[in-house]
Amino acid sequence: MIVNDPETLLKECQERANQGATCEDIVLYLHRGGATITESMKIVRDVCRLSLGEAKALVTAHPVWADVVSSADVLHAELENALQKEE
Repeated sequence: MIVNDPETLLKECQERANQGATCEDIVLYLHRGGATITESMKIVRDVCRLSLGEAKALVTAHPVWADVVSSADVLHAELENALQKEE
């Protein structure tokens, strides 16, 4: 499942949740389906009725996104170092 239409993806995830899928199941489904981490956060927020912060925490803590999160952490650290050097 790779769906480029966010509305269709949202509906599929809502149907899965209605059938008993947990929020963690939805994260895994989205990852396997090719959704981006940002798309996953938005959809999990809507489907699981979470705040954006809660959805971000849930998605970024899920093991399937570990490589993306660690890459972003490295980039974030590099940006902070570069900004500190400019000050």
